[in-house]
Amino acid sequence: MLDEFQDTSQPQWRVIKPFLDDLAESKAGNEGSIFVVGDIKQSVYQWRGGDPELFRSVSSQLQLEQRGMSTSYRSVQPVLDLVNDICDYARTAPGCETAALEQWGEYPEHRCAPHLEGRPGASQIWQAPKTENVSANDLVCQAAADILERTGALRRGLETAILVSTKNQALVIKGWLTDHGIPAEVCDDVPVGVDSPLGKNLLYFFRWLLMPGDPFVVGLLTHSPLRPLITPGCPESMEWKEWRFLLERDGYAAVMEELERRLLRGGTELTDFHRDRLAVWQNEAEQVDEQGVSLDEWIRRMEDLTRREDPAAGIVRIMTIHKSKGLGFDIVILPQIGRDTPFADGRHLTHFIKKNEEDRMEGIVLAPSRHVYTNIPQFRQLYGEWRARQQFDGFCKLYVALTRAKRATYVILPYREDKGEETADSMWKVVRSSIRSLNRGTEDILPESGASCLYSRGLEGWYAEFPEIIQKRAEESALEWPTQKPLARERISPSGLSEEASPLRGEKHAGAGKAAALGSAVHAVFERITRWDDENKPEWALHPATEAERIVAECMEIPSIRGLFTSPETARIMKEQRIEAIDGNNWISGIIDRLILDDGAAVIVDFKTDHAESPEQLRERHSNQLNAYARIVSRITGIPLERITRIIVSTCLKETVPIQ
Repeated sequence: MLDEFQDTSQPQWRVIKPFLDDLAESKAGNEGSIFVVGDIKQSVYQWRGGDPELFRSVSSQLQLEQRGMSTSYRSVQPVLDLVNDICDYARTAPGCETAALEQWGEYPEHRCAPHLEGRPGASQIWQAPKTENVSANDLVCQAAADILERTGALRRGLETAILVSTKNQALVIKGWLTDHGIPAEVCDDVPVGVDSPLGKNLLYFFRWLLMPGDPFVVGLLTHSPLRPLITPGCPESMEWKEWRFLLERDGYAAVMEELERRLLRGGTELTDFHRDRLAVWQNEAEQVDEQGVSLDEWIRRMEDLTRREDPAAGIVRIMTIHKSKGLGFDIVILPQIGRDTPFADGRHLTHFIKKNEEDRMEGIVLAPSRHVYTNIPQFRQLYGEWRARQQFDGFCKLYVALTRAKRATYVILPYREDKGEETADSMWKVVRSSIRSLNRGTEDILPESGASCLYSRGLEGWYAEFPEIIQKRAEESALEWPTQKPLARERISPSGLSEEASPLRGEKHAGAGKAAALGSAVHAVFERITRWDDENKPEWALHPATEAERIVAECMEIPSIRGLFTSPETARIMKEQRIEAIDGNNWISGIIDRLILDDGAAVIVDFKTDHAESPEQLRERHSNQLNAYARIVSRITGIPLERITRIIVSTCLKETVPIQ
């Protein structure tokens, strides 16, 4: 059986086809069977090589009987009514390439399975009002909050998902919802090896086993809750050579078992979250014992280990449409965040693919200027083929988004005056085009956002059959690990507390997806630099390809900033150095962007991309964070505080800001 076959690529097909040919011959003699499952309408992985046309041809290539299915066993009929109204793209996507519409084919009307007939549900499209005082994104997010409140989704224990196109859009929505007291999480792959204080400290422990002479690693361990396990004289301790001998003799699983035994014997209390993460480490240890890996490989494995995890009950899930494929939710909200980009966005056009008559790649042509590929016939044909592929991919993506809901789908659009456009070549234009002539709007208005209902099917109060049960969210954070009696320490982040709440003052996360993404990108570019050679600049600095590279390249033209990257060869430079340590009665968790150790002194460098009017403003925001890092570095390294320099590199002001 081959599932999700519409996402199969040509290279994959060439590998498996000989085996299927053999099986087809056996099938002819009643010695086997071939079952291929797929849905061309869900071909959302063409960007990584998936070829939906393979699915169209597989039945003839392998002489298979073909059967279609337009019955949904997930969604109630009101949800499918919206799908039917939008996804007949021959009607709702005027102006798109003929090839894209032909590839989509004739749309079969979807019906729910017999066991779902008569079950209540709803599908609605809302439009935020026109206003000059509130941003379009804020109004769309407020409308989503209105829907959550009206349906009582979280109070009723209904699985609720907000689907978006990009991770940045997900961050925008999460920031708005959490700022307004609505529990929400972006569903993504979780680095389960190091996403907890326990995991980070286990990483330090194994680094200590690898490099026992590294004073920084030793310092981190001796200022962590694992200190009793390595400190001579403590009842739970073992010397380095004993730990290393246990590893060499019995393997990683034996070391993990011994660590857990000694932690518990010392009175450490683990939360359920940390027991789960400890089990992850133990399971991985058992696997690598069978494979046999070096200590360095083991450390890299646990640093890179990820797992898809669902948030706890009673929380709004936010994810990209691609990640939602194959999943189903009681309620799905589809908000338009940001501009409505066309399916075939020319900004993403980098090359054309030339294929032969057998649909095999014949060559790749770098895309010339728009004037060239829209006027020269050969390029115009390649451009039309590219547009058709992008538009078909957009059709599939919209279809996947609309078919995730079990009971209700809510689409939220920002205000836009209906000018009766004749072209619908983007996701939200197709949505607007599909409902223009249906006249299914109501006079209903959402209370806080003021959004009006453009389209409604099904029963408005469908959710009444679900009783309101307040869901208590499981405590999955690590705030109390480890509870060392008689003192219970609270784990905090230097960038996460107000000045009144702790000796640290945090930097407020704005929740704006674009700003957060740019900040991460800028940090990543700075991280590429170990030492700067002004006479031999890297290619990205000479010819920046991204906004982040341009910003960093401009910063490196500033002498005071450049000087932080010209340390002597004797200096030890650490980038993105994680910190987990106890500071007074607080357990500090954070990352030092750049740490330079040299000749009994240290420099802590923190890159800041937030807007500021003056250096004093940055000092006020971030001094407590850097001072906390300095105290920890001092305790770990033994360097006096007065010999630890703290510096902010501001990409906004294009200058260095020393912290006293």
